[in-house]
Amino acid sequence: MVSCSVMDCSTTKRNNHEKFHFTGPTNLDMRKTWLKLINRPNWIPKKYSCICSKHFEEKILQTRGAKRILMKSAIPTNIVPAKIKPRRTMSSYVYRDMYQRHPHVNRRYRILDLHRRYCKSPHHRPLFN
Repeated sequence: MVSCSVMDCSTTKRNNHEKFHFTGPTNLDMRKTWLKLINRPNWIPKKYSCICSKHFEEKILQTRGAKRILMKSAIPTNIVPAKIKPRRTMSSYVYRDMYQRHPHVNRRYRILDLHRRYCKSPHHRPLFN
């Protein structure tokens, strides 16, 4: 199934028939420009990777009969930056672990126990006694 390669774009051939999908340019300089704009780290485009027409301005698209074609100098301009999910901190995982193991102990004692447990290394001294 053909789908758009732009990050966070859910346009596919099946769910949006009026959008056209265009494969990347063969010119290496243009291809590098497209890759920068797509902004997908560690992504390598395949032979059939494509971008849908909603990422191009109408003036760049040419119509030949029922087929739409991109101009040779076309660059995708309507790309919305990807939403970056905030990463969870290690402490949030540790607190979750503590809550699951000791649901009957109150929060203050859990934090103290947590601190003592993870500061047993000879390089760390506990802040609480």
